[in-house]
Amino acid sequence: MEISMNSKMNTNKKSRKNIRIKSRFRFTAFVTIVLILAVVGFNTIFGMNIVSGESKPEYTTIEVLPGETLWDIASEHMPGDMDKREAVYKIQKANGLDDVTITPGQKIKVPVS
Repeated sequence: MEISMNSKMNTNKKSRKNIRIKSRFRFTAFVTIVLILAVVGFNTIFGMNIVSGESKPEYTTIEVLPGETLWDIASEHMPGDMDKREAVYKIQKANGLDDVTITPGQKIKVPVS
């Protein structure tokens, strides 16, 4: 009985194939490429490759007073060194306005710069 078990173990050892690395450079290159592809795949799947260069804009909400225009609001609330046309454009864009017409009591967002 004991002899047959040893013979089975020897047969298992003989049927097992030995793996030998013939070239260290090729093996290292293969492992490096597989690791890079695994990291890129992981980052792509979990969305870690998304880069946002801009921060979310912050706004102040103000109520339009009677007789006030976008130019007045831009002069009062936007930085002094900013071109007034650019300031009016940013206010229009933030509020989805097609033109510079605003009405008293209307609440508009003014970008905080």
